[in-house]
Amino acid sequence: MKYRFIIFIIIGVLVLFALSHAVNLNVLSKEISRFPKERLIYLCLLATLISLLKSWRFFLLLRKNDIKVSFWQICKVYIAGQATSSIPGGEAFRTVILKEETGVDTKETSGPVVMQALIVFFSSAIIAIIGSLVYGILLNVALIALVLMLLTIYLIWNKKILFKLFGKIGKVKKLKKPAMTLKATQKGVRKNMLHEGSDHKPGGTFLLNIGIGLFSNVVGGLMIYIIVSAYSLPLTFAQSIYIYAMSIIIGAISGIVPGGVGLAEGGIAGVFVLMNVAFEKAFASILIFRFITLVFYILFGAVFLLLFYSKTLIFNKKPIVKK
Repeated sequence: MKYRFIIFIIIGVLVLFALSHAVNLNVLSKEISRFPKERLIYLCLLATLISLLKSWRFFLLLRKNDIKVSFWQICKVYIAGQATSSIPGGEAFRTVILKEETGVDTKETSGPVVMQALIVFFSSAIIAIIGSLVYGILLNVALIALVLMLLTIYLIWNKKILFKLFGKIGKVKKLKKPAMTLKATQKGVRKNMLHEGSDHKPGGTFLLNIGIGLFSNVVGGLMIYIIVSAYSLPLTFAQSIYIYAMSIIIGAISGIVPGGVGLAEGGIAGVFVLMNVAFEKAFASILIFRFITLVFYILFGAVFLLLFYSKTLIFNKKPIVKK
C-alpha cells in the first residue's frame, strides 16, 4: 500500500509539471471561475442519483444472495463507503461497515461486492466499445475492454476452470482460507449472474443490473454534457455518455494510484483532444467533473460516515446490528 502512495506522489508531481507546460494556468483558472455556479447544484444532484442507483444495484445483488437487508441500510453503507473507496483498500471498508450494519459475514457478501465491480466494468465497456466503433477512436482500448469482458464472462460461465484452480490453491496450508473465500466469492458471483438452476442462461437480476449500469452511464453523460455545454464545446449528449463510460474504464486502469488522480484526468483529456476540443476548456471541464465525482463523493460519504458510523466504528467499536 505504501508503494502505491509513493507512486501517487511521483505521478502527481509529473502531472503538475506537465500541466504547467501544456496549459496556460491563468487561462485555466479563468475558465474554471466562470463556470455557472448554479450548475454545480445540478451536478451534485445527478451525482447523488448515481449513488442511489448504485445502492439499488448493490441491494438487488445482496438480496439475490439471500441476504436480508433493507434499501435504506444499503444506501447508508454504500454512500458512507464513498468516503474511503478512492484510497488503496478503501473499498474493503464498505464490506466492513456492511458486516457491522447487518451482521452478515464478509464471506457471504464477497460475491455481490465482486459482481458489482464487474457490472460497473461490463456496462461501461459496452458503451465504450460501441462508441469507439461509431467515433473511430480508441479502438485498441475498446478491444482490450472487450477481451477482458469476454474472458471474465467465460471464466464465470465455465466454473470448472476456477474450481480446479481454487482447489489446487487450497492444498497449500497457508492458502486454504483464501481459497475457501475465493470459492465462496465465485459461488456468489455465479448466483448473481446466472438464472436459477442454470449454468449458462443469464439471470434476470444480472440483466436488470446491467440495465441500471447503462442508465448510470447515461446520467453520468448528462453530467458531462451540462459541464461542456456551459463552455459551448462541440460535443453531443451521445458523445458525453461515451466520455463518461471511457472515464470509468480509464479509472479502472488507473486504479494503481488513489482515486486514479493524475492518470484519470490525463486519460479523459486524451478523449477530449481526440474529439477536437480546445485543451484549456477541455481540462477545465475535466477538473469540474473530477471535483464532483471525487471530492463531492468523498465529502458526501464522510457526512454519512459521521452521521451513522462514527460512534460505533470509531469510538465505541460496538456492532451496529442488534442481537
